[in-house]
Amino acid sequence: MTEAEQFAAIDAYDGNTMVVFSDLAIAMRYANHRYRVHGQTGLIAGCEDTRKGTGLYVMWRDRIQPDKLGERIANCRWLLEEVLAGRYPRPVAGKVSELWSGGFPKQ
Repeated sequence: MTEAEQFAAIDAYDGNTMVVFSDLAIAMRYANHRYRVHGQTGLIAGCEDTRKGTGLYVMWRDRIQPDKLGERIANCRWLLEEVLAGRYPRPVAGKVSELWSGGFPKQ
């Protein structure tokens, strides 16, 4: 699957979507794609694994309202920790996989 096909697959999901990327570079290419193809501007919430050095980067696909930025970054940190702990799979090169379609746990 090409990068363009991966980006199209991510775009196809309905509703607000978090994405786990294998590294920051592909995440930023995807953010650029959202700007160029969809005209999306605004805040992006995300977090990078700098603690364990895996390079994983989790971000919200859709633009974030300023009053929700802290909450969305916390959501990204939660998903990153879940992936690092092995409770959700890590990204696989050339593949787009749905991790889950449920809501967030109560905090």
